[in-house]
Amino acid sequence: MKIEKLLFIALLILLSANFLIGQVTNYSFTQVSGTLTPLTATYTQHTSGTTDNATYNNISIGFTFNFNGTSYSIISICNDGWIAMGSSASQSYDPLSSGSSNNVIAALANDLQGLSTGSLRSKLTGSSPSRKFTIEWLHYELYGGADDYSFQIVLTETSNTIEIYYSSSTIVTANTFQVGIRGSSSSDYNNRTKTDATSWLSSSSGSSNADVMTTGGNTDRNPQGIFTWTPVSCSGTPTGGSASATPTSVCSGLTSVISVTGQTSTNGISFQWEQSADGSTGWTNVTGGSGATTTSYTTPTLTTATYYRCKITCTNSGLSAYSSNALVSITSEFSCYCTPTYSSGGSSDYVTQVSFEGLSQGTASNTSPYYINYTGTQNLVPDLTQL
Repeated sequence: MKIEKLLFIALLILLSANFLIGQVTNYSFTQVSGTLTPLTATYTQHTSGTTDNATYNNISIGFTFNFNGTSYSIISICNDGWIAMGSSASQSYDPLSSGSSNNVIAALANDLQGLSTGSLRSKLTGSSPSRKFTIEWLHYELYGGADDYSFQIVLTETSNTIEIYYSSSTIVTANTFQVGIRGSSSSDYNNRTKTDATSWLSSSSGSSNADVMTTGGNTDRNPQGIFTWTPVSCSGTPTGGSASATPTSVCSGLTSVISVTGQTSTNGISFQWEQSADGSTGWTNVTGGSGATTTSYTTPTLTTATYYRCKITCTNSGLSAYSSNALVSITSEFSCYCTPTYSSGGSSDYVTQVSFEGLSQGTASNTSPYYINYTGTQNLVPDLTQL
């Protein structure tokens, strides 16, 4: 009975730990009064005027932003009031519930269109390690409506906080918008909801991924103020996870990619790849290559077998854990032949016979591409005693 209880407790701890890795439901939320300050030049102008149903993909934010346990340096913008982490976004009016894009931040998501004075912009401001990247919609309306909304999504370096700034808008009743964040699927969400009779800054947590914010009949009930989502910060000793190499064996002079999975990925986690010749002693920070402080490291060109591991550190507690080791071995030179890259040649390129003492190998018919890989088909071995 005691063993069963201990196993049950251990399972709960494990599930709780996994729950904290990459769950936007754990972000805290605040809503306060305030307003946006429009961006000033120089900024990136993505579109202007009466644009409808457009996306702008693969936009650099200028720093690494951790969202839902994953680090990103690029985002994509949807004209309909939201952004997605990563290189692309699929246009949707309901990105938190039915859209196909994951890792989404929705400020005022619905079928939006720019007014004649409309503008969609972005800008990087500040200095490391507290830079901000702002995406700004100025003078947008619900398609076919009679309204005027301006708002911003602001991403902050290091703290990884998400802020939405609203400007006081025209008074329109019964417009509905999805507002909140979505994680790795539509079942992982942290959104806001209110009725048309409720103040915008008295919103409550949504109980469904399809819940909406509904505008009301006065300024207080329409978009205004500042919404902020803050990720959970790490504490104690993190989980090290598992490291793996792709490929696990390379020819001398080639590279491999080492990745870590299953590690703690909450806010406040840092990564450092290390290397060792034997996998047990002499561990040092990696040199060369790229991605040494991320979850995926590309080695420099290798000439000797090397072990790799990732050091996972919680900056809040100062405690660290290590991933499992990943070995990249060197493939035998006999298997590292050079395969031609051309696909066609001519009769003058053709080798008809190769002979060396007792080894004699004829080639096949003189046809394109005029080479044959014989590494696995040798049929004669020279008798060295006859030499």
